[in-house]
Amino acid sequence: MPTPIEEDTDDPRVQTMRMVPAGRDTLFDEEAQAQKKKSHRRLAVVYLLMAVLIAAAAAFVSYGAELWGGKTVPGVIGRSQQAATSLLEARGFTVSVVEEPADEKIGKVTAQSPAGGERLEAGETIEITVAVARVVPNVTGMAAADAEAALHDAGAETIKTTYTASDQPAGTVLGTDPEAGQPFKSHDAITLVVAQAFSVPDLVGQKEADAIKALESVGMTANVTYTDSDQEDHTVLSMDPAPGTEVAAGAEVALSVAAPYPDDVHLVADYAAHQPADISKWLADQGFRCTGGAVDSAGYAAATYSDGGATVTLTSTPFVNSVDLSEGNQGDVLADGKWFEGVRYEFGANEQPSGASALSDGAVRSAMATCGLNGWTDTCTQDSVVLPAPATAEGHRFICAYGEMGDNCWTVLVEATDSGSRTVVTYAPKSVYDSANLSGTGGRICDYVAYMYLYS
Repeated sequence: MPTPIEEDTDDPRVQTMRMVPAGRDTLFDEEAQAQKKKSHRRLAVVYLLMAVLIAAAAAFVSYGAELWGGKTVPGVIGRSQQAATSLLEARGFTVSVVEEPADEKIGKVTAQSPAGGERLEAGETIEITVAVARVVPNVTGMAAADAEAALHDAGAETIKTTYTASDQPAGTVLGTDPEAGQPFKSHDAITLVVAQAFSVPDLVGQKEADAIKALESVGMTANVTYTDSDQEDHTVLSMDPAPGTEVAAGAEVALSVAAPYPDDVHLVADYAAHQPADISKWLADQGFRCTGGAVDSAGYAAATYSDGGATVTLTSTPFVNSVDLSEGNQGDVLADGKWFEGVRYEFGANEQPSGASALSDGAVRSAMATCGLNGWTDTCTQDSVVLPAPATAEGHRFICAYGEMGDNCWTVLVEATDSGSRTVVTYAPKSVYDSANLSGTGGRICDYVAYMYLYS
């Protein structure tokens, strides 16, 4: 029979229970226990998940705080080597430095491995690449081709080569410019100085001084011989050994050079074609010594040279029979390079022209030939000379000839004296007479020269 239920209630569950047959209360208890166990399991899962989440969060936070899992590698590109090394070592890493030649960012880190941001255990090695200046390698003693390769390897893009005579084997590098050890950039030109055999350079046509200097620059010496030539003074005419000949270091090379001197002391027209210092030296070689010299107000030289017989005077006033030394004798001013305008040559007693004592035209022509003159155009004698008043022609017997050679003019004065004769030749640009007062001599230069030399 069903178990009676004493409470009277409207609760449907109670009413239902009232309807449950006896013996089914045990089944009810079992279901309740099953439900309770499920609730406990669900709660355990929730707690477990919460614990996992909390642990994961703690692990994330502690990883971010680098309490485990290594350290983050800092990025150091662009920093100096010292700053990068200090930063990495402060994070517990070991630093390895690789130097890389470069043109820019010298001393800066240009690369790193591992890269910044990676995680590594403390003590791991970080390799940093640091830019360093390119340096000219020492290639002295190498063959030129090997030296070029070494320079290219060092980063040089422009390599030039110059050659110099040397006792080293031809093709051996003697040095570089810039020198070894000097910094450079890849676009800078590096010059190799390479040995070549001593070879006589071609100096024909060059000036003597330049030729001597060129020989000395390659370790050779010059032996100069002057040769008469129509070439310009001091021009190299020929060489021995010939240009291109290979010779030993210090070899002597004979230079044949166009003579820088007049061909003869009498050739008055030739003096103007040569340098003053050369003329001074040449006159000394001919036995002439300077007896007096000065520089006029225009800066031109006036100097007299004598060998004890003949006299040569270089002056702007060849028509005056002496050099003005009123301001003092300055000696051989030509040796100092002072230029002159005209020449006066006074024959020595033992070289008077033929017919001089007879004052013949032949004497004039003989003097002209000796002195290399031509173009005779005018003549005066003591009988025809025009002199400024109050001068008279008394006391002198002479013949004076005048001629022109281009822009220059000359005179030959032959005077008969009690002891024989004397002959004076002048040569100068016509312009030296521009300031002369020719009015008293009829405008004629030959009369003026005779007056200035004999009567003034």
